[in-house]
Amino acid sequence: MDAIEKIKKHLFTTIYFTLLIFFLYYIFSHYSIEELKSFEFVYYTTEWLSSFTDSNIYLSSLIFLLFSVLWIFFLGIGSPLALFAGIYFGTLYGTILTMVSLTIGSTMLYVSARYFLPERITNVFLNKYRNQKLIERFRNNELKFFIIYRFIAEIPFGIANIIAIFFNMKTKNFILGTFVGIFPSMFIFASIGSGLETIVFNSKVFNEDDFPTFLEMLKSSEIYIPLLFFIIFLITVYAAKRFFFEETKEQ
Repeated sequence: MDAIEKIKKHLFTTIYFTLLIFFLYYIFSHYSIEELKSFEFVYYTTEWLSSFTDSNIYLSSLIFLLFSVLWIFFLGIGSPLALFAGIYFGTLYGTILTMVSLTIGSTMLYVSARYFLPERITNVFLNKYRNQKLIERFRNNELKFFIIYRFIAEIPFGIANIIAIFFNMKTKNFILGTFVGIFPSMFIFASIGSGLETIVFNSKVFNEDDFPTFLEMLKSSEIYIPLLFFIIFLITVYAAKRFFFEETKEQ
């Protein structure tokens, strides 16, 4: 039985990374770097997507949801998704859609990794940190600590999903902790995206020379207010991280 389980794990790992390679190849091979960098491509693609979203809100939401779930499952990061959602779905709906997508994708990755990740990797981690009280405290109140962990963690989003398996969290706590913990950052990024959309289309930009400068965009309340909240968020994260780890050391 152990041999069968090992075969399943190795097979899943091979399939996972094969799909990851094909997924990235598909995303980045359809357009050249020059096309992606051109203002005309970015502007008219944005305009077309905005029109499509307005006319097909349910279909576009479903497409975004499915893409985002796959993106997160294949170790993608969440902030670009929130910016995109803010541009095309607005701040509130974009935030909710991003949070749901990221939570589903993260949970799929967590459950898969918890089952298929080789046990020796988990044991190496636990043996290395067996004398630290952080793991014990985490397990005693895993939901609270995972929300804090989501809030202050500086590691990539996808890697954070996998690291959670070392604490053997309950799936329901992982889901709730992810959904609550990512809210502040996703809301801020969606707000910035919504502000960018408002500036670009309200300014009637048709070529690169007409595009607002960085300073002009900063003068807009749609941009400087979310950025101000983002700065406050970073300061809060820094303070919370120092307090969290100092408290852990003391105990």
